[in-house]
Amino acid sequence: MVFQALLYQACSIDPLVGCTICPMRIKTIPLIVALCFAGSLRTAQACVCSEPAVSDREEAAAEFQAAAVVFEGELLPGGHEISTWNGKPGLSMIPFRVIRSYKGASDEFLEVYDAHAGTDCGFGEPKPGTKFFVYGFRGEDGKIYIQACSRTASLDAAGADIRFGRNDPPTKEDLAPPGEKWRLYRDPTLTERGASLIGKVRREDGGDVSHVFLTLWDVDENGAPNRAGSIAARQKVNGDGSFEIRFLASGQYDLTAEDLHENSTAEYVAEFGNVTLTERQVLSNLVVNLHPEPLGTVRVTVIAPTELHDRIVVGLTEAETESVGKFPDHYGHTVGVDAQSEASFDSVPYGHYNVYVMLTGDDLTKPSWTHDEVQVELNGNHAEAVVKLRKVRVSDHQP
Repeated sequence: MVFQALLYQACSIDPLVGCTICPMRIKTIPLIVALCFAGSLRTAQACVCSEPAVSDREEAAAEFQAAAVVFEGELLPGGHEISTWNGKPGLSMIPFRVIRSYKGASDEFLEVYDAHAGTDCGFGEPKPGTKFFVYGFRGEDGKIYIQACSRTASLDAAGADIRFGRNDPPTKEDLAPPGEKWRLYRDPTLTERGASLIGKVRREDGGDVSHVFLTLWDVDENGAPNRAGSIAARQKVNGDGSFEIRFLASGQYDLTAEDLHENSTAEYVAEFGNVTLTERQVLSNLVVNLHPEPLGTVRVTVIAPTELHDRIVVGLTEAETESVGKFPDHYGHTVGVDAQSEASFDSVPYGHYNVYVMLTGDDLTKPSWTHDEVQVELNGNHAEAVVKLRKVRVSDHQP
């Protein structure tokens, strides 16, 4: 099935909460896709947001602003899965006792809903009595939801959020790139033996580089970067383009950069190439030069029964996920369709893409609707594709 063969990340659309969660380009996820919308797939492998945070402090500030309620709460017994809600399975209710409210939580007890129960994007099944720092977002139905990819976490892991909420000064760790914290969490010895990369990013046209992110990719035994593989580090440069990536394990990496400032016609990117690090090494004076690559628009028309319209999600991914290609990152997006059953993908780099359609509420290992393989080539301002859904026969699921 085309659904099982493609790799993509669907944190983009939450039909219950009605918002965009992770709209940027993403690193791909091995095996079956990660679905963050309600009732999509119970065996999803991961939920990965693409745009890295500048620091825990700044991310906490943004989350506070976006959330409808923010509170410290104790998980109560009585939480349960709601098997069917508007035809979308996988919804659960999570009861909390509000210990301290920072925003919007005026009642002592609060019911929060999880639209991704049963997937790795969901809240999970922690024990009653566990205390959490919770960000809640109001859904179109008026209920409060925990979003996939949010900063909701147990209190012992929410120090930066607690300090921001209480207007306490940030710690050094709060202001450090989040990747540093996780690298040291995985391997505390990197404090002493870790390597560093120091350098500067420049654009060919001398333009602003304050929105540039660097990525260090793991490479294979031949030194070739695997764009569908793991990322060793991802970090935003300073306002003047300077950067220092610390606490790196020794080894070989591929260094790329991209300007995430929105531009409908071109994006500035760079493929610096391989760097080899030894323990405690400081590799300095790196210069990463960004060059422009053209962007275009892909429109996909979906031919399907009217009753399926509100459940349709369209995905677009690079056809060759293992190749380096023109862009540092693998492209992958998912969007819904408009009233004319069209999905529009803007700011897409030129290239060859797979197009696929899925339905919220479907088990992608046994979808109820499918379509023939569809690909589209973008080498100008605009490209179009048509996907026609057909009902899956029972025999199609038999080995």
